[in-house]
Amino acid sequence: MISIFMFYFGQLFTGGTLLESMTHSKGDYYAVLRRLILWTNPVEHLDHLWYLYVYLLIQLILPVLNVFVGYLDDHAKAEKWFCVITLVLFAVNDVCVNGTFAFSHHTINAAVPASIEMIYGHIIYKHRKQLRFKFSSFFWALSFSFFMILRWYFQMVLYSHFASDYLLFWYTVPGVICTSSLMLFVYHAFNELADNHIKKVLCRVGKYTFYIYLI
Repeated sequence: MISIFMFYFGQLFTGGTLLESMTHSKGDYYAVLRRLILWTNPVEHLDHLWYLYVYLLIQLILPVLNVFVGYLDDHAKAEKWFCVITLVLFAVNDVCVNGTFAFSHHTINAAVPASIEMIYGHIIYKHRKQLRFKFSSFFWALSFSFFMILRWYFQMVLYSHFASDYLLFWYTVPGVICTSSLMLFVYHAFNELADNHIKKVLCRVGKYTFYIYLI
C-alpha cells in the first residue's frame, strides 16, 4: 500500500503537482515491473523497504533454516564451527571491501548474510542467560561503543582509499559485533529494570517498531 501510494502521489512531496504525480508513461510501469522481477523496491523514495523484500525471502527459506538450526542446537561443536567459519568469511569479505561475496540489500546477495545473522541471533538468545551472568549491561554498552568508534575509524581510513561506505553496512564483521553487543545490552538492561510498569511500556512500544520503520 505504501509503494502504491508513493508511486501515484510521491511527487507531491518533492514539489510536483497532483497531475504530474499521477501521470505515468508505459516506461514507468515497465521500470516498476523490472524492479519487481529483480526483487528490489520498485518505487522512488522508499529505499528503506529493501528490508521487507529480504524478509519475504527469509520467510520462503525459513523451513530449511529451521532444520539447520535444529541440527546446530543438537551439536554444540557444529554450532561453534558455524560461528567461526561464517565470521571468517565475513572478515575475508570485509578485507576485500565486499569483493568476495558482493553482499547487498537485494535478492540472494542479501538473503545469505541475513540468514546467517538470524542464526547468530538465535544462538545469542539461546545462550543469553549464561552471557548475562558473565557480563553486565555496562560491559555490552561499552563493547557497542568501542566497536562503533573502531568502525568509524576504519571507515574513515577506507574513505581515504576508496569511495566506499561499506563498513557502515550490516553485513560486515563490525556490523555483526555492534548489533550483537546492542542486542545483549538491551536484554541485560531490560532484565535489570526493577519497575514492571516501564517494562510493560517498552514491550507495548516494541510491538509497533517494525510498522514505524516501514512508515
